Amino acid sequence: KAIFEDPSVGCAGCHIPGPFTDGKVYYLETVTEAESQAHAKQAQVGLADPLSFNTPTLRGLWNSAPYLHNGRARTLREVLDLTAGRMGDTSRLSEADKEDLIEFLEAL
Repeated sequence: KAIFEDPSVGCAGCHIPGPFTDGKVYYLETVTEAESQAHAKQAQVGLADPLSFNTPTLRGLWNSAPYLHNGRARTLREVLDLTAGRMGDTSRLSEADKEDLIEFLEAL
């Protein structure tokens, strides 16, 4: 919990304890090249931006794999590795810290 709430890690900034979401929409750099190309085509015909995502609640996370908007993260560890520096900053965490964070997330 301490790692999750650590402002330098940034998890609790968008996943506010209680509801574990802030209810906002963000553009995230978690899209694949194919998704980016499809978005460019959709933007040419005036479609809404499909690359913006609602902050999901983290409640029940233990039972909602795969993760991310496209399901490319099979585990929470993959989420931390794929999003380091994009959604919070888990890049500075030790392996033990990451395991502790995952254990906290799986308890929600």
